[in-house]
Amino acid sequence: MKTLYSWMPDDAATERDQHKLRKRTAEAIRALVHRTAPTYASVVNGILHELRATAQVCHPDVFHWYFQFKNEALHREDLLKQVKGLPKLVRQSHQRAARSQRDLGFVVDTAPIGAGVASALQRGAEYAARLASEPIHLKPVETWTPEMKQRIKEALSLISSVWPEAYDELPHFVQKFVVYRGHAVIGFTDFRYHGSIFFKHEWLMHREHLDEVAEDLVHEAAHVRLNALMGTTPLFRNDDSEIYSSPLRRDLRSMYGVFHQMYVLRRVIELYRRLQARGLLCRRANLDASRGGFEEAFKVVKENADLTMLGRTMLKSMQPCTASRTA
Repeated sequence: MKTLYSWMPDDAATERDQHKLRKRTAEAIRALVHRTAPTYASVVNGILHELRATAQVCHPDVFHWYFQFKNEALHREDLLKQVKGLPKLVRQSHQRAARSQRDLGFVVDTAPIGAGVASALQRGAEYAARLASEPIHLKPVETWTPEMKQRIKEALSLISSVWPEAYDELPHFVQKFVVYRGHAVIGFTDFRYHGSIFFKHEWLMHREHLDEVAEDLVHEAAHVRLNALMGTTPLFRNDDSEIYSSPLRRDLRSMYGVFHQMYVLRRVIELYRRLQARGLLCRRANLDASRGGFEEAFKVVKENADLTMLGRTMLKSMQPCTASRTA
């Protein structure tokens, strides 16, 4: 079932959600600065106007600055000085992204440059350390090797060949791609650096089959896509204090986390289903495991989520997967 509030890629939904998130982000920054540092309001408004003119209010570096300012992570005067440099940071990121198209066939910034990357990796390591009960260190890969570029290029090409709509959606939401070395963390996204995906080098390069790398790309990109929607559109009303079991994770998670797992796995199932139809699926077990995880998450959401009307529409769009074992 395909609607504008569906798990399926859709050009109209992409444009709608990008427009809404750009508008909401600019409004949130403007309101925060006006409330806490009104003397800087005109400066920030000028920066926002410059960023909105090039549709770059939702760049990861902008989100990093906003959350640093909101959480008072640094001295406010220093952060207000930093805002003037945001347009330059964004321009440089997009210049790097344009150069990457030759190597990857995809416009995305792969340079682990900036405080936002370091902060996201630190948060990922701290979260993993709580689960693993041991120190976790994640170190970005500074320079991509030809082998890394080829691996990603081939995985993206595979996605494009079997699911062009999902491939076409990617550059609208994924602007930064960071590869790191470390353990315990396979890959992650972080809304405080929204628009980025983080991949473990060993996982990227040593997965046995290319379709598993494609799965990882679809998986992490789906988190970014859903965050773009959730950033403007409430899908449920559950409090974060309510926690539930979920697939793929040992820890209990809020409804936000379970909903994400449901959405992500539904997309992974579709990728694997399309690969299977083309005779390109290497391990049927991956499809079965994804379907089982999806159905577990779907059940938790259906039984426990206090869904909004649009949340119900989203959930209904996923229903056929549970109704048919061949979906």
